[in-house]
Amino acid sequence: MIRSKSDFLERDIEKLTLLLRKLFEKVVKTPLAIDDLQQTIVFNDVTITLEELLKGTLEEFKNKVNPLPVVPKEFVLKILHQCYHNKTSIAEAVDLKEKIQYLLTALDEETKVFSLERSKIKENLN
Repeated sequence: MIRSKSDFLERDIEKLTLLLRKLFEKVVKTPLAIDDLQQTIVFNDVTITLEELLKGTLEEFKNKVNPLPVVPKEFVLKILHQCYHNKTSIAEAVDLKEKIQYLLTALDEETKVFSLERSKIKENLN
């Protein structure tokens, strides 16, 4: 019984990982189009659209990403970081920077494990 729950969770994490990778590739390789903003991330009871990640307030963002496990949060961090470098306005950049800083802090507190990738993202924000 416990093993089947574990297998189910692992499959959910793999599905979410693949979806986040696909979203990340879209963000990295091409500019976002309106249809791309409607891409949805679903993990258990949490549903997040790319538009919510990019355009929602910091509080809305926190409410959406807090229930996610560490691995999906790290993919969200990568997506936001890439978008931060492709920013189109100062206001957009400030908003993304706040979200990235929040995620960095949350991940550092949750994992207690040093991450070179997160460290590089921190350096790039300064």
